[in-house]
Amino acid sequence: MYREIQVYDFLPVLLEQLKFSESILDIGSGTGTLLERYEAALVIGLDIHRPYLLHRKYKAPHIIPLHADAGHIDKLFLPGTFSAVTLIDSLEHFTMAEGMELLRKAEIIASNRVVVFTPRGFFPQEGTDHFHLQGENYQRHRSGWVIRLRCLKGFIMPRIRPSGKRSGQTTSRWMLYSPAKQSSLRTREGGERMNLQSKVSVVIPFYNCPYVHLAVESVLAQTYPDIELIVVDDGSTLHTEKLTPFMDKIVYIRKTNGGTASALNRGIQAASGAYFAWLSADDLFHPDKIERQMITLTQTGTSFNHTAYYYINEHGERVSEVVRVLLTGRTEMIETMMKGCPVNGSSVLLNMDIFRKVGLFNERFLYTQDYDLWLRILPHYEWSYIGEPLLDYRVHKEMGSVIHNEAQFREIEVVQARHNGVLAKLLRKERGQ
Repeated sequence: MYREIQVYDFLPVLLEQLKFSESILDIGSGTGTLLERYEAALVIGLDIHRPYLLHRKYKAPHIIPLHADAGHIDKLFLPGTFSAVTLIDSLEHFTMAEGMELLRKAEIIASNRVVVFTPRGFFPQEGTDHFHLQGENYQRHRSGWVIRLRCLKGFIMPRIRPSGKRSGQTTSRWMLYSPAKQSSLRTREGGERMNLQSKVSVVIPFYNCPYVHLAVESVLAQTYPDIELIVVDDGSTLHTEKLTPFMDKIVYIRKTNGGTASALNRGIQAASGAYFAWLSADDLFHPDKIERQMITLTQTGTSFNHTAYYYINEHGERVSEVVRVLLTGRTEMIETMMKGCPVNGSSVLLNMDIFRKVGLFNERFLYTQDYDLWLRILPHYEWSYIGEPLLDYRVHKEMGSVIHNEAQFREIEVVQARHNGVLAKLLRKERGQ
């Protein structure tokens, strides 16, 4: 669950973790030299040493100094008050017991994450007054932290003091830690590596769909906190006004008409998340869809997940029982995928690294680009499945699969002919033949 990675500049790493935070509490802010770099609408710099706050380096009105004891933050703030809580070069100034209790309280008042930057391991610091403001006692190091630390919502970035250098000098090695948001990528070949990012990029391809605003709202209502929503307008001439209220909450890309696959690929290329989800403009996510899928990926060690769903009509009314894929194992999944595609594209969540392995959607397929991609993924990656419905799949007379039904069947035959040789070989391997 832990990984050290190489970075060469601390600040971009920090700012990346805070990029979507609307409010930040910075504990042990000192004079606050970093606070104006935070992009949040509200920043509170808390410090127990009043002279630091009186000589603060920031002047922006959205950054508020607070003279208080960090140990009392649970009494000062309600649970989930801030998007993020940061402890930058401050955790080591508490004893281990105090620090663990402080982290516990920070996790409660942070709705999204806790970010910590601290020396890796203990090294002494006594009698230091970095700011010449009689803060020697507050600069003393009282604890050392290692990657065994468990912080439920956080990133831990230990600063490493290498041998042969004076304390205070640092290397360019950092460890990022976020067990609540990590998942591992495991391939069929047995390789495994940790993906430390957690952002999910949801791509909505949009072409003249009157339901697009409802799809957008269903993404914005997700319980998972770290989502980037990209709407790719594939040359629409109708219903574009339905996106106007959301322009400050989405990434909007307009392109000439090229089909669903081209719109999805454009969104993937623009995405900054570590995970990808596709939502058709006429479908709806259930509020906990992304959160449930991220948990499942983490628990199963898989990198591709899909879910059960409901059919709904043009009025948003459910017109079916739960639609499930009732398969007993990987062998049955391969057999089923050779005959047809039971995977609803809008139900899928996958690790972006998959695209680097198998490529993007094939833009030559206008109606079966999803089926083709799933068949390319299947030989290389384990899949997981959630049998509870987390999607509403809209059926209406204007949907592409109704209008282009015959062309879709012809494409299915082409896709199957393209992949069945590889899948037949995979099936024999799974059966031990």
